[in-house]
Amino acid sequence: MTLNRSGNVSNKRHALADFFAKEVATDSGAGEVEFLVQPNLDFLNIRGSPQRQEFLDVAKRHLGQELPLKPNTFDAGPHTIYWLGPDEWLVVSLNNLRGVHGRMAVDLSKVGGGVSQMGGGFVGIRVGGTAAEAVLRKGCTLDFHPDRFPAGSCAQTGLAKATVLIGRYESQGIFDVIVRRSFADYLAYWFREAAEEFGASFLVK
Repeated sequence: MTLNRSGNVSNKRHALADFFAKEVATDSGAGEVEFLVQPNLDFLNIRGSPQRQEFLDVAKRHLGQELPLKPNTFDAGPHTIYWLGPDEWLVVSLNNLRGVHGRMAVDLSKVGGGVSQMGGGFVGIRVGGTAAEAVLRKGCTLDFHPDRFPAGSCAQTGLAKATVLIGRYESQGIFDVIVRRSFADYLAYWFREAAEEFGASFLVK
C-alpha cells in the first residue's frame, strides 16, 4: 500500500534530517510498511471546559471545525484535532497556526480557556501498509483490532520506550504517530528494526 503524499520536498531541516541522511540511500522503496515523515506540521494545545458553549464556539470559529468531545477520538478537517483529556486537545495542521494562535488566545482568555503554540516540539510520522498494525503491536500494548480501536480513535500510549499519540485513520493500514522531537530519532530507528522482516520505506512529505 502506498500512502498519498505531495511531490514537493521541503528544504526546511527537521528532527529526522540526520536519520534520512543515513537511511534513504538504503531504502528499497518497496515493502509491506511505509513511514511517511511530515516535517512541516504545526501544533497547538488547547485547554478549556467543554461544558461552556462559548468556549466551544470560540474554538470552532478560529479553527473552522468543532473540537471532538468523545474521549480518545480525533476529528480530521482543515486540521486534525485530537482529544487528549476532558479539557485538553491537540491541534495538528499543515497550515501555519501562529496567526490563529494569537487571535484565539485573546478570545479564549475571555471564556476561561487557553491555547499554547507547540512549535517544533513534535514530529508526525504516518505509518501505512499491510504490516503497519503488526509493527505497532511489537512495541505497544494497545489492542489495535478495528473493533477495539476503530478509525477515528486516538490514544496517548507508550511505543517502545517513547511516549506517543497514535490515531487511526482507516480500519486497515493507516496510523498517525505524534512523538516528541527529542524521541523522534530513537523512534525512527526502532521502526526500522521492527519493520525489517516486512520490508519498509521511509519517506519525507
